[in-house]
Amino acid sequence: MFFLLFLATSTTYAQKNIIKKATPITKAEFNKHIPAIDLITKPLLKLKSHGVIELKTAKNKFVFKDNGEFLQYIYEGDLNTNSVAVIHEIETNTERYYLINKSTGKTDTLLEKPIFYTDKRSFICLEGSATDMEQRIQIGRHENNHFVTLAYIRLDRHPFIAPSYVFWYNKYTLFISTNDPSFDNTKFYKINLE
Repeated sequence: MFFLLFLATSTTYAQKNIIKKATPITKAEFNKHIPAIDLITKPLLKLKSHGVIELKTAKNKFVFKDNGEFLQYIYEGDLNTNSVAVIHEIETNTERYYLINKSTGKTDTLLEKPIFYTDKRSFICLEGSATDMEQRIQIGRHENNHFVTLAYIRLDRHPFIAPSYVFWYNKYTLFISTNDPSFDNTKFYKINLE
């Protein structure tokens, strides 16, 4: 079974349209390979008080303030032995993850919580299906203390209506679970990036 995947790089680079092969796999094979790598350590301290998160870095101070039900922030924890704070922003039909370097104050924005490959540098993110954006997978690397997006994979609308989970199988292969258009039958795929 073949599907179109559109690999779109940054607007400063030419966009490439690439046809990739997506191979259906079983739920058992999908579950057998789910990785246990989670580099985000749970927060030891509660940073949020009365709907406000205050985060001090060596260079500046960040304040994230909830706005009722329409805008909320969650301190997810830290990456790289407490050097990068992970703040999750939830807004109506939009989600973002801010990764704030505590030494430099530099902020990187990801589509979703990063899922790392075993090298602990390469990451993928699956844009949330509850957003108003066309769902994408963000692929990047953590280099020189910040997160670099290498590419976005746009999932063709058929049959990838609502991918629900993505993770690395190996460096050039992703596993995806998705729901079919009627949302009553989860399907599983192995997708090659090369």
